[in-house]
Amino acid sequence: MKNPFTRRGLRVGIAAVAAATVATLGLALPASAAPLIDPDQIGSITVHKYEAPDSPTGLPSNGTQVNTTGLTPLAGVTFEVQQVTDIDLSTNAGWVAASQLSGSFDASDAEGSITGAGHTLGAASSQVTTAAGTASFTGLPVGLYLVQETAYPAGVTPSAPFLITVPLTDPNNQNTWLYDVHVYPKNAVTTAEKTVSDADSIALGDLVTWTITADIPNVDVIDGYKIVDPLDSKLDLLSTSVELSGGRVLLPADYTVSFDSATNTVTVEFTAAGLLKLAANSDVSVVVTLDTVVNTVGEISNQALVYPNAASFDIAPGQPGGPVVTNTPETKWGAFTIEKT
Repeated sequence: MKNPFTRRGLRVGIAAVAAATVATLGLALPASAAPLIDPDQIGSITVHKYEAPDSPTGLPSNGTQVNTTGLTPLAGVTFEVQQVTDIDLSTNAGWVAASQLSGSFDASDAEGSITGAGHTLGAASSQVTTAAGTASFTGLPVGLYLVQETAYPAGVTPSAPFLITVPLTDPNNQNTWLYDVHVYPKNAVTTAEKTVSDADSIALGDLVTWTITADIPNVDVIDGYKIVDPLDSKLDLLSTSVELSGGRVLLPADYTVSFDSATNTVTVEFTAAGLLKLAANSDVSVVVTLDTVVNTVGEISNQALVYPNAASFDIAPGQPGGPVVTNTPETKWGAFTIEKT
């Protein structure tokens, strides 16, 4: 989106907000008849954190508080807010600088793109979302702020960092300012399940099939996705198949399958082409099927790991932001003796 700027209306928009909110929050300086910003006014930013719904909500994203009935709040997500300290929004020049910074802002290197443009960031303030999914940053002076999601539960794909101003133009009265701002960045939440099929297996060497069914993050861009299954040493892998549920088509070029014999681990990782296909099919699931045979008697339990984004690749299972750990299905094998008399 282009940032509109005209001399008469002195209107500017911070396009970077669109990276994490449902729609861009338009920012505007008032016309000459409108009241000026009060530089001594204290404001706030309230983050409302919810799971990304399957379809767009159609709710406005304009800094006001909206009705979120039907959405699922996310607790335990840490947000961090920092002011861009050298931009003074009590002046027209400050709004121009904010608009220019929005044009060079890079969500993949949020802080670097700000300091690289010659601006400075103040000390960070952190809040963790409550059971209602809210994190409130109060006592904020007028200014431009960087908002980042810094910690989140396993299986959650974080929203991108974004810039926002305090105040915003009040959408219900264009000649007044909104000093208490509400934002609604959404998170994709990934779940996964593993099952075993062994009803027809009665002897060592018979087929035992394990199936991993994993959600696809409901986000526009998926930067990484892989499924890792460290098989029990009592299992020998025969084959691996990968597909999408609902009859959606995957091509061999959409993913790679590797097997580490030293650890008996299967890894399915999606390529760049595959990631694009996943993002376009977030309403279905990835299904990985592993055909194995049992080589030793005993109880065999198995979990798989689903890494829903690139950031999760470097985080240990069970840690915040790490992979989804499936349930643990079991197959039990025992020895018996037949005595004939």
